[in-house]
Amino acid sequence: MLGTLSVVVGTACPLKCTYCFNMTNLDSPVLQAKKESERTLAGRWTRQRIKRLVCEAKEVGYRRIMLTGGEPLIYPSTKMWIESCGDLNLKTVIVTSLLLISRSLEECLRDHVSNIEMRVSVGGYNQATHDRYRGGWEQLIKGLELLRRIGMSTHITVVLTRRILGEMSLFQAFCDEWGGVPNVAALSPGESSRVDPADFLETAARSEWDAALTVVSSRLRAQLTLLREFYTGGLKPKYCAMNDTSHVILPDGTLTGCFHRTDLLRGNIFNHSLATLLNSNAAGEPKPPECFGPNCYTIHID
Repeated sequence: MLGTLSVVVGTACPLKCTYCFNMTNLDSPVLQAKKESERTLAGRWTRQRIKRLVCEAKEVGYRRIMLTGGEPLIYPSTKMWIESCGDLNLKTVIVTSLLLISRSLEECLRDHVSNIEMRVSVGGYNQATHDRYRGGWEQLIKGLELLRRIGMSTHITVVLTRRILGEMSLFQAFCDEWGGVPNVAALSPGESSRVDPADFLETAARSEWDAALTVVSSRLRAQLTLLREFYTGGLKPKYCAMNDTSHVILPDGTLTGCFHRTDLLRGNIFNHSLATLLNSNAAGEPKPPECFGPNCYTIHID
């Protein structure tokens, strides 16, 4: 059984989060080239092609399609993905900062609310902590109000810094207030010169982790325990779902085994079926030891 097929709808984002591993905060020539390429390719993501791909994803056994970016809510194709997944009853997960929801997209979310899970990324539990590295607090709250109003299944994921680690009870309360399932995502390397070194999780003592474990729900406790052992106990994860049960489609149509590795490219879904690409040589490619630990932004457990 396959897990998640992640679709990077595009790399553009209205935020410039300092710790973004996509480096959107730098607005670099490389990022500009990516955006220009996406504009050129946008016409190829037709409703017919998206529906065909969703159908293939269901046939080969994926449990869900995850739309990510950049910010997927700013792309017109996101609505087509939601509708196509809804028509075939394939779970849709949307990773978002929840800033820009158009009227037509709001109607689409209402129509398919039972088939969608929103994974909302936040910087903190109030305006001061949220805006420290990203901004957009007022728009976030408006978005959360909308999700609550329409009864959307919502997960709230905070980017975990050392400062937030010491305030986990407040983040837990924030999630409870909005009816969101709490999650944490470890602060990625990003552009380290623009992040306060005191916020790096590597600087947190084991006692700080232990204190956080006493004030959170069992779900957060399990996540924090794993991260505590990773940062203070020398734990090396033994499994990552990427390239085994989970895969990624990039904005240019390339199917790859991981968000961050360039050696696991399978081919392009504009030219081949999903089943054909999944059976390519990269399918059995072993993961090198450096795939895990500090050399990876995220350990993907599906």
